[in-house]
Amino acid sequence: VPDRNVFLTTDAERKCVKPEGFQEALDKVVSELEKARAFVR
Repeated sequence: VPDRNVFLTTDAERKCVKPEGFQEALDKVVSELEKARAFVR
């Protein structure tokens, strides 16, 4: 990621609130897999 400052998190860095739609897209992908988890570093 060229600029990590475009990401804004909340809830002890467990939810991404910016860019808008990112958390929802990540949740959708993870929900399609059994017992899946994801994190972004």
